[in-house]
Amino acid sequence: RKQQLDLFRERMKLILAQRNVSYTMIVAEQEQGLIFNKAFLLNAGFLMSYHMCDYTIFHDIDMFPLSLENTYEYPRNHPMHLIASSQYWVMDRDIAGGVVAFTNEQFLNCSGYSNGFWGWGYEDDDIFFRIKNAGYKLRRLPVDVGRYSNYNHERTFNPFTGVEQMQVSFAYSLLSRHKRVDYSKDGI
Repeated sequence: RKQQLDLFRERMKLILAQRNVSYTMIVAEQEQGLIFNKAFLLNAGFLMSYHMCDYTIFHDIDMFPLSLENTYEYPRNHPMHLIASSQYWVMDRDIAGGVVAFTNEQFLNCSGYSNGFWGWGYEDDDIFFRIKNAGYKLRRLPVDVGRYSNYNHERTFNPFTGVEQMQVSFAYSLLSRHKRVDYSKDGI
């Protein structure tokens, strides 16, 4: 995915220059051959860099904003979900994936992402509940402002079958909704 990362860096440099955003881009990569854990990488990237900035935008490298009104601004009182739709779908209400902005304090209060999601997916479902549990509302951009294009890519090996992963996610989601998960014991 190096080619995709290079394209992301090049395009985002132009996009953020148009918006006059001062930024530092941190890339957290996982060693080849290990089971993918996106949340762990996001937490590690945050811990390595939060002392250098006021806020962090966690950004999938296959997503690019289409509207100049999407300014990548400071997420004042609540975390902000910057992606509302792509050319393929409109974002679900109970999810916070793709492109999400937090102040450092907000992310720390949420205890970051859960490190327990191995393989692909469900960390974006979980962070939504962590945001709510910490007393925040997830702000969302209007669909016309939060439009993104995305590039399809092959996903790395997932050690779980789709059914196994859905069962784990569903159970965790039920626990999260009923506040039976102690977020302080998992994350950052």
